[in-house]
Amino acid sequence: MKILMSEALNYDGIIQVGSHHYANLFVNEGHNVFWYRSPISFINVIKCLLGNNKKENITLLRQWINGVQRLNNGFCTYHSLTLLPFRNYPFLKSRYVLDHTTSFSIPSIKNVISSNNFDNPDILWLSQAPSSMSLMKHITYKKLIYRMSDDYESFSSIPENSKYAEQEIINKADIIFVTAHKLYEKVKLVRNDNVYYLPNGANYSHFCRTSDSQSEPSDIKNLPHPRVIYVGSVADWFDFDTLYHAANRCPDVSFIIIGPSDVNLSHLDKFTNIHMLGGKNYSDIPKYVHFCDAAMIPFKKNKLTDSTNPVKLYEYFSAGLPVVSRNLDEIKRLCSPALLYDTPEEFVDNIQNALTKTKGDPSYYEFAQKNSWDARFSEIISHIEKLI
Repeated sequence: MKILMSEALNYDGIIQVGSHHYANLFVNEGHNVFWYRSPISFINVIKCLLGNNKKENITLLRQWINGVQRLNNGFCTYHSLTLLPFRNYPFLKSRYVLDHTTSFSIPSIKNVISSNNFDNPDILWLSQAPSSMSLMKHITYKKLIYRMSDDYESFSSIPENSKYAEQEIINKADIIFVTAHKLYEKVKLVRNDNVYYLPNGANYSHFCRTSDSQSEPSDIKNLPHPRVIYVGSVADWFDFDTLYHAANRCPDVSFIIIGPSDVNLSHLDKFTNIHMLGGKNYSDIPKYVHFCDAAMIPFKKNKLTDSTNPVKLYEYFSAGLPVVSRNLDEIKRLCSPALLYDTPEEFVDNIQNALTKTKGDPSYYEFAQKNSWDARFSEIISHIEKLI
C-alpha cells in the first residue's frame, strides 16, 4: 500500500507521537509511506529575521530547501512552504485559508506528491494537523483514515475554524481512530460507524534498557538523587503551581523537566531543585529516564487533558519507573500502576510514596508490554484489511 500521512510534527523531531511509530511499522511491513509535515510559511522567515526561535526556524527553512528526504526504502518525508498559512491571526484563520493552504504551497504539493509516485494513495492518513483539511480537499485518494489524539479545539492556539475542519473530516473518513474515551464520545455524536478506540502505546524496546548499555548524561550527572523526571512538551496544560508546591515541600528532590517549552519560565529562577533541560533527541531520552527514580505527569485537569492519553505514561513504565500522575479521566480508565492525585498535597504524598518503591516492578513492565505500539498496529491493520 501507499500511505500519505499528514502530520503536524517533523518525522525526525524531538517529540515522537503515535503516527511516528505507525509510520515505521507500516514501512517494516513493506508499505510505502510519505510523511507530509504541515507547511512552514513567510511567518517562519520573518521570525528568522527578527531572531525569534531563530535556530528552529532556520532548521525548518533548510528542510524545505532540501526537498523530499528519502530516509529508507519506501519512506520519505517532506514539508512545503505556503504563501497562505492557516494561523490564529486575522484573515489567516478564515475558512478560505483553512481550505486552501496547501494549494498555495511552493512548489506545488500536488506536483511533489505526483513526482514521488504518491498521487492517488491507497490511504490518506490525517492527523490533527493544520494542513489536513486542505490536503483532503485537494488531492485524490482511495481511503481516508483520521486519527484523533487530542481534543483539538481545546488548544488555545488553534483557530476557531478548526472545529469546522474536524467535523468535515469526521464525516468523510472511512475509519476513525481515537486515543481517549471522551474523544470517542465526541465522534459518536456525529457518526456511529467505523469509529474505534485505540489508545497510545509503548515503544518498550526503546525505553527498557539495562544500565550496562547506558552512560549517565553529563547535564544530570551532578544532580542529587532522588530524581523525579517529566518528559514532554511544556505548555499551558502543565501545572507549575503543583510543581512549585512539591519543590518547596521536597527540597531534597531533584525535579527534572525535559522537552520544548512555549511558556514563561521566569518563575523557576527561585527554585534550585527544578531543572529545565530543554528538548533532547528521542534516542537519548531513555538515558535520562533510566537515571531517575520516579516519573511524573503534573497536568492541569481540564477538557483538553481529560481527553489525553499520554504516551509518556507508557514510556515511563517501559523504563521501570514508578509514576505519579494527575487523576485524569483517561489515565484513570487505563487502570495502570500509576499513583493518581487530585490536589497539590496529594501530589507531594504520592511523590514521596513513589520514591520508596523499587524501580523495575514487574507490574510496570507488564503494563507497558501489554500496551505496545505493535499490539495497536495489529488492530489498525485488521481494520484496514476489512476496509480494503
